[in-house]
Amino acid sequence: MDRYLYLKSDESDNYFATNQVYSFKIHLKVPLYFTGTWRVGLLELHAQKAKGRQSKGDDSIYVFSNICKDSIVNGVEKPILRRLERSDRNGWNYVFNSPIYVPLKRTELIEFEIYIKTEDGTFATFLESPIYLTLHFKRYPFYVDIDSF
Repeated sequence: MDRYLYLKSDESDNYFATNQVYSFKIHLKVPLYFTGTWRVGLLELHAQKAKGRQSKGDDSIYVFSNICKDSIVNGVEKPILRRLERSDRNGWNYVFNSPIYVPLKRTELIEFEIYIKTEDGTFATFLESPIYLTLHFKRYPFYVDIDSF
């Protein structure tokens, strides 16, 4: 069974007053439980660069979350979902047909964090609110039901 989460960066501001567009926590109204081994992939991300803001190093961003296990990023272990290159002049707008799935760290989700940094490791403060994300959770190993063919 697959699970999808459609997220908006400002949807839990009433729970977390310090949320920023580049670093935010999400509170789910109903917890999600994962038994067995699961992977998570970033299916969609839609973000805009604030107009008139020039920032060095804003050609790529790194999307991190405390729900996934660490991977090696520039020689350091970090919980990365995906690295993205800017897709157009004003933003990052992606729909991935073949997402990269990383191991899920948690068996229960009720609150978690997403944060976005630049190539030099600073927060992507040039992003404009809100950011929209779609996460896809898949049980691992990925099986194909041969009876469905």
